[in-house]
Order: sequence, then structure tokens, then C-alpha cells
Amino acid sequence: MLAQADSTSTTETKFGEGANFKAALDEAQKFMNKYSDAESIPDSELPDNHDWRAIGGYNFMNEHRDQGHCGSCYTVSFTQIAENRMKIKYGQEMPKLSAQYLMTCNYMNEGCDGGWPFFHGFM
Repeated sequence: MLAQADSTSTTETKFGEGANFKAALDEAQKFMNKYSDAESIPDSELPDNHDWRAIGGYNFMNEHRDQGHCGSCYTVSFTQIAENRMKIKYGQEMPKLSAQYLMTCNYMNEGCDGGWPFFHGFM
């Protein structure tokens, strides 16, 4: 279950900076560093609540993007999840991935008219 962030109780520090960043990054990566895959994590080790936006005062998520009038929610979501996973894995800000590239250049998709999200994985 994802806990709701309370902006009044969390002091957010600029990502990648500050004396506590290494500890926050270690906390964010603890399961990745301890287990080879998600299925190996025992349920007993999982927290009741988890919020990627508030780990040791750092936000490991990027801001949400607005897809506008384009029927591309699957593409915008896919690119944002990939950005966030790389941010957690590498512990640094990542460049924005282009949803437009996937909609325009992925010949397996249907652009702004919808499509199949798993084809982005093949691209």
C-alpha cells in the first residue's frame, strides 16, 4: 500500500545532495542489493507502508507529466516508470525519456490513437 505523502511532515532535500543522501540511497536500494529478484524477497521483510517520495527526506520520484489530449497514458506512464527505476538504481537524476519518441518511432504502436504498452518493452 502506498502511503500518502504529507508535505508538512517531510523535509525534502535536493536529490543527490546532503550528508544523509547515502543513507537514503542505501535504504531505497536495500532490496535490490540484497536479493536477486523480487520473488526472493520474503513477505515478512516488506513494510506495511512505503512511499518513494519520502525516503530519508529525499524524493526518489519525478514530477508527473500531463499527456494532454493525446491518448497516450500508457506511453507517458511507461517512460516515467523507466525514469524512476533508473533514478533509484543509479542514485542520480536521470534525463527525461521521450514519450513522443515511443509514440512516433515505435512501428509496433498506434501513436496517439492508443496501442499496446508491452510493445514499448520490445522497443
